[in-house]
Amino acid sequence: MEDQPKEGMTDRLRQVEQVLYGLDQQLLTGGLRLTLVLPAFALFLAFIGWSVATSAEAPAWWTDGIEPTLKVSLGWTLVAIQFTMVLTFTLMLLVHR
Repeated sequence: MEDQPKEGMTDRLRQVEQVLYGLDQQLLTGGLRLTLVLPAFALFLAFIGWSVATSAEAPAWWTDGIEPTLKVSLGWTLVAIQFTMVLTFTLMLLVHR
């Protein structure tokens, strides 16, 4: 009777390990690399920031809740996040080469 909880825990750990191994295979080892995903996401953020900066107004959830606290527009925030991603990506490439 005491072996059943241990077997259940072992099966659960194996399932979690299989999920993590699958993510590792897709993102790091065999599939998409982080070196491809980060610049693509940074480019996506740049286009979104450009779109927000050229539009007439920011969304209400930003202007009502976040902008008064941070005192920064949504466009500048997206550009800052994108710049940070590109900078850390460049530093990562310099450190690992």
